[in-house]
Amino acid sequence: MRTGFDTERNVHTGASGTYASQFAVSGLSAVHGAAQKLKAEMKRLAAFLLETSQENLEFGIGQQGPQISAKDSGKFVNYWQLANVVNVNSAVLPAELYELTLNCRYIWRAPFQVPDKEKKVRQF
Repeated sequence: MRTGFDTERNVHTGASGTYASQFAVSGLSAVHGAAQKLKAEMKRLAAFLLETSQENLEFGIGQQGPQISAKDSGKFVNYWQLANVVNVNSAVLPAELYELTLNCRYIWRAPFQVPDKEKKVRQF
C-alpha cells in the first residue's frame, strides 16, 4: 500500500472529488451569488455607457456575441467592451463607478439556527 494521494495511481479515491450533495448546496449557491453580483455590476456599467436606466437593459446574444442592449434605442455594448472600459480605459468612468471590477466574490453562508435544546429538534 502506498501512502499519500497520487491521481496517476489512485484516480477513484475519496479525495479525488465531491461525493456529497453538499457541493450542490454550498458550492453552487456561492457560484450563483457571485453571478448575481457580476450581473449587477455589468448592468451599472452598461447603463452608464449606453446612457440609459438599468431597468431599460436586457442581456442577450447579438451578431458579435454576448451583449447588453437598451430596449428603447437598440444601442448595445458587448461583454468585452465592458471589460475593456474597466481594465484598460477606466478614465471615462465617473467616480461613483470606480469600484467596479467585474471580479465578483460571494461567500454563501448556510441559514443555520441553533436547535431547540429542550425538544432537541431543529427549528425552521
